Amino acid sequence: MATSTFFNNVGASNEQELLQDLIVESIKIYGIDMIYLPRIRETEDAIFGQSDISTFRQTFYIELYVKTYDGFEGEGNLFSKFGVEIRDQITFTVAKRTFDNLIGRETDLIRPREGDLIYYPLNQKAFEIKYIQNKPIHYPLGILPTFDMYCELYEYSNEHFDTGIPEIDEINAKFSTNIYDYGILTDLRQPIKTDQGHIIVRSPYKYQDAAEPDDNATLTDNVSDIIDFSESDPFGEIEH
Repeated sequence: MATSTFFNNVGASNEQELLQDLIVESIKIYGIDMIYLPRIRETEDAIFGQSDISTFRQTFYIELYVKTYDGFEGEGNLFSKFGVEIRDQITFTVAKRTFDNLIGRETDLIRPREGDLIYYPLNQKAFEIKYIQNKPIHYPLGILPTFDMYCELYEYSNEHFDTGIPEIDEINAKFSTNIYDYGILTDLRQPIKTDQGHIIVRSPYKYQDAAEPDDNATLTDNVSDIIDFSESDPFGEIEH
């Protein structure tokens, strides 16, 4: 038996456009304006797909629907030997058309990407996208009009933020161990130094600790005088 030829439930373009219009309008009504931050991988490993250095420079304002409206999911707050870990999870829904118009045209992204961040202004926290579900609804009218983004509270791991938005860029100052992130800058964004070459920094660094990174050339020269690798391996087995 075949389906009725008088009805087209999976290929009517006018119905599909209407469905997308309704979804976009619904998210505009019930959603929240958030900021999408694509991750820029500076030194990506082609084999493992990982990057040692990541930066966030671009920002895109986009409306998202909070699907987990009854509160954060996940394991919540955990007390471990490393301290308190907050593992709040949340699910956002974005209309495919909205993502294409606001982000896809400006980048090479065809969908939200794992590893990118979403800044949630209500609690002033960033959430990292862990998984993208492109079939939250099984082909309504033959299309996939939305993406569900499963996110977890972002844990800083030495990424650099340079978005121009103070509440986002201050993530560097909160967690970074790079002394340059605490330096007092000139109008040209150059660190102000003392006559001795020390960088003048803000709290929590102390002035006497604000020394520039040392040059290891001297250390290398001293090691070369102590250990000679030119003739034999000093760490090898001793010949009798």
